[in-house]
Amino acid sequence: MFRNAASQWKRDDQPQRRQVAWHAISLSLLALFVVTQLAPSDAVAQGSKKKNRSTTAKSNEPATKLTDKGKDADDGELKFTAEQIEKAKSKYTSAEEAFGVGAAHYNSKNYAASREPFEAALILAPEKDIEHRLKVYGALTVSYRQLETSEQLVAASEYIIQHSNRDAEKSLTRRSLMSFVHERGKIDPFIKRHEERLKQNPKDWLSVYLLSEVYSRVRENPERSVELLKQLAALDGKNPDEAVDINASAKLAMQYIRAKEYQKGAELYEQIAPKDKNLEAWHWKEAAAAWLKLKQKDKALAAAKKSQEATPEKRNELLAHFWHRGLGDVFLAVDEPKLAIPHFEKAIENTKIEGYVKDCKSSLAEAREKAKAQKKAEKN
Repeated sequence: MFRNAASQWKRDDQPQRRQVAWHAISLSLLALFVVTQLAPSDAVAQGSKKKNRSTTAKSNEPATKLTDKGKDADDGELKFTAEQIEKAKSKYTSAEEAFGVGAAHYNSKNYAASREPFEAALILAPEKDIEHRLKVYGALTVSYRQLETSEQLVAASEYIIQHSNRDAEKSLTRRSLMSFVHERGKIDPFIKRHEERLKQNPKDWLSVYLLSEVYSRVRENPERSVELLKQLAALDGKNPDEAVDINASAKLAMQYIRAKEYQKGAELYEQIAPKDKNLEAWHWKEAAAAWLKLKQKDKALAAAKKSQEATPEKRNELLAHFWHRGLGDVFLAVDEPKLAIPHFEKAIENTKIEGYVKDCKSSLAEAREKAKAQKKAEKN
């Protein structure tokens, strides 16, 4: 249901085709999350008597403020016109009823028709019912993607990110939002708006959270991304140089390396490596590559050996290829061709991409020649 505009984004450690697949998966997971949130609505749409305890009564205080335009605002809420508010109050007796009608349309995949009742569910619901509002906003993102304007989708997504207490939901929504604004050609005004918000309030968590992703993936600016990731860690009460959050720290380490701060990147990768057995081998490999950039072969060799001793990379075949290939490159560069040989052999086994196979075969041949020469020198 989502169009993928993220295929132009780059990552140092993954080919473009894997990145496109990842963003497609992210959007699909977000859609699945929304459908899961709507699951209880099936019963409502079919006439179930079960009530949502937080929205059974119609609230006298609308959850939205009056405005002449349906644009997003700093409080993260959509703004509805007086006409929309009056229509919602006259057409539905409660937020629950409006949500049930919207859910019926949604479940039949008539997303355009679901928009009006879902918006009415927001108008009629109490402001403090955050869970209800998150569920409605999540459903609305689907129909908002079909609009010619972008403000509604941006506002709904930002509300979810700002108010959800689920890290996965926030992350998936952010990725989906980045894809959307990139696709619509709105990334520059998006950046400008959030940079201006930060000028007004340097502790604006939402803007820091969004811009750290923008500068990491869409408008690559490693220096700014590192700065924002540190700021985000501080706002979350974390030390940015400590691996409190392994994923965030890995991202920070990657940005250090993109900014050519190789020592900081290597040290941070080494710090987080032992904290997650599934990622340990990968992070040691990244640390080794960073040390190699600094021409510190002893540290590169030590990190590569630790990577080799850790649980092998096994998240998928392509990552396994890059892990073995990366270690092979490091061992070859630090004059340990014998250690490089099995990794290049495994790298070849873990890919069918002709270019990758060709490169690895060339490196493998070089490693074998150097290992043969070393063995001969030792005999002499």
